[in-house]
Amino acid sequence: MPSRPGSRGLWSRELHLRRDGGEWHVSTHETGSLDDALAASGHPQAPLPGMDDPDRLTGVLDVHAATVPMTLTPMLHRTGLALGHPIEVNAAYILVPSLAVIPRVETLTMVDQHTINLGMDGYCAALEIDADRMVTHYPGLVRRLD
Repeated sequence: MPSRPGSRGLWSRELHLRRDGGEWHVSTHETGSLDDALAASGHPQAPLPGMDDPDRLTGVLDVHAATVPMTLTPMLHRTGLALGHPIEVNAAYILVPSLAVIPRVETLTMVDQHTINLGMDGYCAALEIDADRMVTHYPGLVRRLD
């Protein structure tokens, strides 16, 4: 979103995650103020973007951006998820719109060839996927139009 520093309600945030030799590097940039925009619409402040300690991502191979179902596709391909065999995946979960990065354990279970249960931190959703393991329906978030 275009923004002007100091403008009420206009803001942008950038998050850069890079994995180099097994080590994660996190950098951020903000223009304007997300917190001002949130306060103007009656919402609480957001967490800071990024994370203070990238070492908390040790062992993480996957990035899952909230509200962006296609970020699950690489995870589904990499894990070789099989019918009826739940797996746990350590992921870097990105909160939107704050772009805060949180290490999370996500549980994936293939229910049938077109349904995957995604669970994390007490949350569970049944996602529909196509033959290429692209999410076609994420309840309450997105449905692909064919």
